[in-house]
Amino acid sequence: MKRVLSLIMISVMCALLCACAANPKCEYGEAITALSKAEDVYCYVYAEEKGYSLDGEALSEMLGGEWEKSSRPADMNKVISFTIGTQYEMCIFEGESAIIYCGYAGVFESDRQYYSCKISTDVNDICEYVVENGEEVVIEE
Repeated sequence: MKRVLSLIMISVMCALLCACAANPKCEYGEAITALSKAEDVYCYVYAEEKGYSLDGEALSEMLGGEWEKSSRPADMNKVISFTIGTQYEMCIFEGESAIIYCGYAGVFESDRQYYSCKISTDVNDICEYVVENGEEVVIEE
């Protein structure tokens, strides 16, 4: 009987530890607000294999549209990512999906949220805007 109770208690503890609450910073509204206020956003355009520094206000306007929470997408080919701050990033994948990641999530918070999104500006136009208007960042190895 003690063994059964111990197993039940261990199962309950594991379930509680594995259940992660939503992280407010991974919400689209929070991330887009942070992006709009960021003066120095690091943007990486995967087709170019280059990074660029840019003000976040115009980018936040381009990323408007319909964002709905979803599960992890099957296709995770990255198109462009936006590093808003240390350990805080938005990434757009091919096929109208995205992720918002916050590395400073609490112990019982999720550090990422996936989205299905229909962005108001074509993602290729966003990449073109970043390449034309951003300052290329050269990272020394």
